[in-house]
Amino acid sequence: MTARAGDRAPPAWCESGFNLVRAAAALHVHRNTVVHRMQKIEQITGRPRVTTARA
Repeated sequence: MTARAGDRAPPAWCESGFNLVRAAAALHVHRNTVVHRMQKIEQITGRPRVTTARA
C-alpha cells in the first residue's frame, strides 16, 4: 500500500530543509499543493507549522 499524497508532504518538507519549492519538486506537485496540504494538517492537528527564522 502506498502512502496518501498528504501523508508524504510533511516528510518531504522536512527533508527539503523546510523549503516548500524543493518539497514540491520532490513530490512532483505544484508549490501551492504543498502549502494546501500543510494547512490541512495544521487544521486537523490544531498545531501551527514551524518555520525557521532567517538571521
